[in-house]
Amino acid sequence: MKSLRYCTVLLFLTAALSVAAQNQKDMVVNEVLLHNSTLNIDDYGNRSGWVELFNSSYGTVDISGCNLTDDLSNPRKYTIPKGDVRCKIKPRQHVVIYMDGMSDRGTFHASFTLDQSKMIYFVSSSGVVIDSLKVPALGPDCSYGRLSQAKESKIGFLPAPTPGSVNVESDVKSRADLLAENDPYGGIMAVTAMSVVFCALILLYFIFKFTGKFNMRNNAKKEVEAPVAEAPKAAAAPAKGNNADVYAAIAVAMHLYLESESVHDVESNILTIKRGPMDYSPWSAKFQTVRQAPTLNKR
Repeated sequence: MKSLRYCTVLLFLTAALSVAAQNQKDMVVNEVLLHNSTLNIDDYGNRSGWVELFNSSYGTVDISGCNLTDDLSNPRKYTIPKGDVRCKIKPRQHVVIYMDGMSDRGTFHASFTLDQSKMIYFVSSSGVVIDSLKVPALGPDCSYGRLSQAKESKIGFLPAPTPGSVNVESDVKSRADLLAENDPYGGIMAVTAMSVVFCALILLYFIFKFTGKFNMRNNAKKEVEAPVAEAPKAAAAPAKGNNADVYAAIAVAMHLYLESESVHDVESNILTIKRGPMDYSPWSAKFQTVRQAPTLNKR
């Protein structure tokens, strides 16, 4: 039973190592630079030569345990440490390894420097050479490598170093450069812009014109189809009868209302003044204004 478990574990590890090795075969040496004078700096603020690796596959590749060397007699001259998440290179991404001979500075600092006219080898964790690139004589800030993203791309001098990004071939020009060559004075650009503006204005004119006509026709059609409003009904004719009796009744009622004594109080127009029970006038009584004298408490 134990032997079966050991065999299962061994097969699992072998399969995992074979898959990892298969993924590592998709890594290529993409670009090299010998003399870094004014370009990118490392985490310590120093400039040095570097080697760029590229994951040409569409899956993540773990390069921990892989090696860089310039001497096949010593294939493990620099081993990429394990345990760093940055060693897992995502699909179609790049990683830059600084060739400063100071591997104690971190994961991506090799233990040797680059020399011209030498080969740089990328060796798998199992010791198999995956890719290599010959380092030619390069001037300051000049790089050498693959001219495109393809694994079987041509190799040559690059117009500008591109550490950590896609290499651009020298004969490939951007749209801005092509426009600058074909229209150095900007005449084509000006005519194109003015044509677009005038075409847009003409289009808006016709849109508003036909929209207005359509709305006017629609409103006229609604007015024709609207039902005619009914004429207001004539006011009711006054009731026929003897109006004189009505007017007489109203006049008598108003007379009774105005002349009746029960409606208004009858005033006698006589004022009576009665003497009060007090012999003095409260308005001139002096004792009303006298205050009580304060008393002193003797102790």
